[in-house]
Amino acid sequence: MQAVFSLARIADPDVAPAPYRKETMANLSAAVASSLMRTLRENVAARRARVRAYQVLLGTEQGLTLVPHRIGSACLTQVVRVLPKARRDDLSSDVLAALNGAGYEVQGSYIPIHLLPPYRQLARKSFPHTDRVWADLIELPCEPAVSFEHVERIAAIVKQVIKSQ
Repeated sequence: MQAVFSLARIADPDVAPAPYRKETMANLSAAVASSLMRTLRENVAARRARVRAYQVLLGTEQGLTLVPHRIGSACLTQVVRVLPKARRDDLSSDVLAALNGAGYEVQGSYIPIHLLPPYRQLARKSFPHTDRVWADLIELPCEPAVSFEHVERIAAIVKQVIKSQ
């Protein structure tokens, strides 16, 4: 008996994924994907240039660590760790609020999978380092539409918030 899967199902990040299934792509989606493939090299190069700009602008900043990219990374974002002066401080939330208040759509980084409700019961051990670090992470934008002037402004806002604490 063959299992039937609904193609209309929307992925829910709080639910474990369904078993592998063959996916289909609409013609319009295939056309968009094809056009994006033609500019992939330029897109990745532009993202890497923005990562280098963040490294220059923020790389030596006290209270901030840039998470390095591995060789071959597409540099979707530049993840930074905002180091609070005291554990009770939530400096990353202050940075996010300042960036969002300035009109930048910036977000915190991932939520560890062992903290998501459907996976909590699967965690066989604790992850103290992950639990301590993840809330301090922020993803800075690197997409080509973000100009270098915006990268400089984002870096200036990050520096300003960190120095004000």
